[in-house]
Amino acid sequence: MAQKLFRSIFFLVLINLLVKPVWIFGIDLHVQNVVGAEDYGLYFIVFNFSFLFHVLLDMGIHQFTNREVAQDRRFLSEQFAKLFAIKGLLAIIYFAVSFALAGILGFSFIQKKLLFFLVINQMLLSLILFSRSNFTAMQWYAWDAFFSVFDRVLSILLCVLLLYTSSFGTFEIMDFVYAQTIALTLGALFSLSVVAWKGEVIFPRLELKSLWPLIYKSLPYALVVLLMTIYTRIDAVMLEALLDDSANLQAGIYAAAYRILDAVNMIPFLLASLLIPYFAKQLKQQADFQDVLWHAVSLMISLAIPFLLLIYFFHAELIDLMYTEGNPSWYPSFQLLMFCFPFVFISYLFGGFLTAAGYLKQISVFAFITIGLNIALNYFLIPDSGALGAAIATIASQALMAIAQLSWVMRHWETDFSWKLLLKTLLYFGILLIVILLLNTFSFTWLLKIAIFALVAILLSVALRLLNIKKLIHL
Repeated sequence: MAQKLFRSIFFLVLINLLVKPVWIFGIDLHVQNVVGAEDYGLYFIVFNFSFLFHVLLDMGIHQFTNREVAQDRRFLSEQFAKLFAIKGLLAIIYFAVSFALAGILGFSFIQKKLLFFLVINQMLLSLILFSRSNFTAMQWYAWDAFFSVFDRVLSILLCVLLLYTSSFGTFEIMDFVYAQTIALTLGALFSLSVVAWKGEVIFPRLELKSLWPLIYKSLPYALVVLLMTIYTRIDAVMLEALLDDSANLQAGIYAAAYRILDAVNMIPFLLASLLIPYFAKQLKQQADFQDVLWHAVSLMISLAIPFLLLIYFFHAELIDLMYTEGNPSWYPSFQLLMFCFPFVFISYLFGGFLTAAGYLKQISVFAFITIGLNIALNYFLIPDSGALGAAIATIASQALMAIAQLSWVMRHWETDFSWKLLLKTLLYFGILLIVILLLNTFSFTWLLKIAIFALVAILLSVALRLLNIKKLIHL
């Protein structure tokens, strides 16, 4: 079971590493450079606003379905049609709530136009994620990997035509949104068709009396998703609310850093999506899970430490390379947001474990406290510090959430914590710090320094068995 899981994780991460960096650095980053930080900042604000309420699209159905199907495969054919019908009703509610609040907040015409298509995109993405929750639960990992990048590949192809050819005129931010809408539409239709075919389900039977029990069971999952969305996405919305003329520019600066964090967070997100059903099954069968848990932690350590050292020493060069408008005022928020990576990784990993174990109440309590901290820090810091203030609020919130979940798991389960792993981590950090300091004494290009450092980090992680080559070979 563990071998199949890690083989699937390796394939899923590999295919996403091939596609999503192209999207983030070849398309999304280039879009910001073409339209400018202010226009992209406007898009980023509205996008995060639309994301705040995406929980209404599933009300915890994805996580609930993932856990239930993993424990009983008959759940898919018996309940999928009803759950699909629920999602249709929730989409109407989501659309109405989003535009009602946008009206209350006084959104402009261009903001409402952006919001309309971004809301549609959220609906379509929700359908794809719903399909994928069934793929992972049924251990159809190949289909999950395929649909993890399908819409992105289509979006890349469409955006290449729009960005890198002159056939369609001047590129505007709405063109970016339209391309994603087309790709997500095809992805949603295709993924749902595969679920219907392989799961032998019938679309859809709307039986109102039978829907409420399913909604009721999924509500705890919905609460968790809502709370976690608020403290991870409200920063951009508060930039709009607390700043005047500089709101879009500050949001653009924040988005420039958040894009990179979002890119590296792809790995823990994909890892967690596969580990949740695995943990759910292991816990139900009272089987061992410690080896998988700590192997995932070891993977996090091997990635996070070199990443953070590179950001600390080369943040200025990276910003200047990627962004035409980048300048020293962008550096501090970029550094702080990147240092969220290990905390996000821990939250995905240990939060996923708590989800699988059914401890949603504890996650909700932690998230509620984190929201209070996040909003308070944003309120006091953004007016004077802009994007930097939002970054400080984010790293403080992510650290609190990560430590709380890690502590709870360590306290309530026999996880066989390895002091040997802690010593390896300290040794790994110490050696890599010395290496990067030595590299910076040489005068050759910083790109070559990064390449050498990355090679040393890989070799060292293997030598210290933070990355277990033998285990990977046997997978």
